[in-house]
Amino acid sequence: MSIITNALYNKCDIKPGQDVVVTGCGIIGMMSAEVARAAGARVAVTGIAHDRDIRLKRAKERGFITIEVSPENSLTTQLQNGITDDNGIPFGTNGKVDLLIECSGVPPVLTEAVGVVKPEGDICVIATYGTDVQINATHLTRTSLNMRGSMGSCRADYMAAQKLMVTGIFPSEHYTDYYDFKDINQAFEDSIMANNMKAVVKMN
Repeated sequence: MSIITNALYNKCDIKPGQDVVVTGCGIIGMMSAEVARAAGARVAVTGIAHDRDIRLKRAKERGFITIEVSPENSLTTQLQNGITDDNGIPFGTNGKVDLLIECSGVPPVLTEAVGVVKPEGDICVIATYGTDVQINATHLTRTSLNMRGSMGSCRADYMAAQKLMVTGIFPSEHYTDYYDFKDINQAFEDSIMANNMKAVVKMN
């Protein structure tokens, strides 16, 4: 949570009323979504078909707009076709959003991000990648986008994160999956397969 606090409060210029996409619905993505909403943004969270019944379901239960993406039905396409929230209010403007927070670690997702953020909008990269990522640098320049990476945190971020936890801004219980110690291997397997949110092993 301190890493997310650092990224969103120190690296992003989130303002109330903005439309924000968080790409990736793992625990880092959901922490980012919760903190962005607490800052006043309206937030959509993306995931793939495998995430539908677990991670995207948890996101929807918390009131976030959920977007299931695939190569055949990309984030770009869905934004251009029009996405609305539960009240029927359009999300984004002309297929673009104010801020994208990249938490998936999937190279094509970051490649696509440059095209779904409005001119002079922001991209915050929290994920890391196993391979190089191709970016349309000319589009980045011509639209005056701001792209920043964020790694780690300091004591002040940690203290802010603790406050977010104890005050319920981040409802950790909603995203925690508990395992008995005897099931520790299952906890790892479920985490690797993205079949949980955040595995916590009970030690007694």
